Amino acid sequence: MKQQSFLFGESDPEQAAASGSEPQERQEALPVVEEVLEETVPPEPQVLSVGEAVNRVKRSLEKQFSEIWIQGEISNLRAAPSGHAYLTLKDSNAQISAVCFRTVFGRLKFDPSDGLEIVARGRISVRTGSSCRV
Repeated sequence: MKQQSFLFGESDPEQAAASGSEPQERQEALPVVEEVLEETVPPEPQVLSVGEAVNRVKRSLEKQFSEIWIQGEISNLRAAPSGHAYLTLKDSNAQISAVCFRTVFGRLKFDPSDGLEIVARGRISVRTGSSCRV
């Protein structure tokens, strides 16, 4: 690419014009900067089976939340024949399904009931297997 420029005898083009000098046309080769854009092909998406996706989520959550304290209100409390208690812990923003296993449920020093505000210690996990609900 060539660019036209004018070369004046004086260093300032306005001074050259004022002195009556005629500008001389000069051809100079300027470096051409070309930005080469490589065509980027997006990588193939990694397609996971449902089981693989759930297992990854499970491992991630269990690593991040191996022990957690949660404050919330008990709702939907139901005791199962196995001795476990299934419940929902909720607040004004969210809810989470929970289970209190029979070894702990039988040793509680209070009677859990719907509407009771508690602080619970546990871990967060994802249930896997064919009995999972969506």
